[in-house]
Amino acid sequence: TLKLGRTLWIVPLVLFSAWYFREKRERLGFPLFILFFILAVALNSLLTPSAEVNHILKTINKICLLTGLFCIGTQIDRSAIQQISLKPLLLAVLIWSVVIPASLMVV
Repeated sequence: TLKLGRTLWIVPLVLFSAWYFREKRERLGFPLFILFFILAVALNSLLTPSAEVNHILKTINKICLLTGLFCIGTQIDRSAIQQISLKPLLLAVLIWSVVIPASLMVV
């Protein structure tokens, strides 16, 4: 509960940031992840998923988080991904999937 309370502080922070940057005449859209986050919190409070569904959701969560962190780290956006053909993308994923476990085994 405390963790959720701290996490919910992102809502007023984002709203204040949107208001502040609007005053500076910079155009920023409302971040939809805030609405999805509030929806997820509400659904989690109202519904209790089964162990199987919970496991699937955790797996999807890990994949999305890793993909997001990868895109942030490499500074890749949606338009850059759409321009990549399939062959180089598969090669990059293959190399990445070999190098990461190998480096973790060495460490």
